Amino acid sequence: MNKKQYLAKNLISIISIVVAIASLTIFSGIISNSIVDIILHFAIGLVFSLILNFLFDFLLLKEKSVFIIYNHKDSEIVKLIATQLRQNKYEVLLDTELIKTGERISDKIDSSINKAKKIIIVISKNSANSKWVDLEIKKVLTMQKSILPIVVTEDFIIPDGMKDIKYEDLRNYDSEKINKFIVGLN
Repeated sequence: MNKKQYLAKNLISIISIVVAIASLTIFSGIISNSIVDIILHFAIGLVFSLILNFLFDFLLLKEKSVFIIYNHKDSEIVKLIATQLRQNKYEVLLDTELIKTGERISDKIDSSINKAKKIIIVISKNSANSKWVDLEIKKVLTMQKSILPIVVTEDFIIPDGMKDIKYEDLRNYDSEKINKFIVGLN
């Protein structure tokens, strides 16, 4: 969560507490001042606070959704990236986790690409020879999505349509390099 998001979440919490206190003050003249009534009004304010915080987290997660395009031969680094993204509160959309037996692969990939705010494209010698990766990249290039190419092998080919997009060099990757890249996404 970046500084603005942190401040916004705290502001929502403060507003919720003010609403809880205001509900006590407003309703104290209408309803008797019994302990039960005070607890009831405070509970209403608390529920309101929880709802606002849930909505904020939901909207924040929606803003931090990432679909990863990759060749399955590069699953090792993709799992590392996905793990660190999740540790940084990103919703990670991976084909292997989203597509169930019997579902149309292209439909699930299309819906995941549409849902994601950012698209990470893992570029490697494996992805250069993948028809699926090529198809997914072509779909993404026609959309207004934030594209984040990552190079993970020495011998790679930047796909057509992406030669003018700066890529992140994660060759000889390690956990620290991946984390630095993820922190830079915020």
